[in-house]
Amino acid sequence: MSITDDSYYRPQMSLSWYDSNYSGIGRGWHLNGNNPLITDLCTFVSNIDEQSIQEQVQAFVAALSSSLKVFPIDNELPDLFTDIIPGNAYLEWAFDTFRFGFSFVNNPMESEWFLIPPEDDIREGYRYFIEGKYQDLADFVLKYIRSNV
Repeated sequence: MSITDDSYYRPQMSLSWYDSNYSGIGRGWHLNGNNPLITDLCTFVSNIDEQSIQEQVQAFVAALSSSLKVFPIDNELPDLFTDIIPGNAYLEWAFDTFRFGFSFVNNPMESEWFLIPPEDDIREGYRYFIEGKYQDLADFVLKYIRSNV
């Protein structure tokens, strides 16, 4: 099953906007080559105390870095908001017309990501389980950004 299959998602009832206490990474950066965003994400990973969560985020960042070699982004990107609370590491990208969020928890099978697509899309937003498919997720995210920014 692909992460883009309709059977892969489950509806999310309420998706809240990011809180003002999140820190921002990457304002105005482009995702191509050796990017400072990846360096900052590695620093973010090093601040995660819980090993399972740290390993998941590290795997996602590695996949994102790898995907950038195939799917570089030349457009300016918004901040990537981050937050660490006990039992959760959270990242959210809020673009003008859509949002991506990533929630990593201790049990890797419960870690999720979401996409709130453009307003003209028939879906209002869905959450998907990551299920360890970091490379598929990174590829999908960058392809989506390239097509919609």
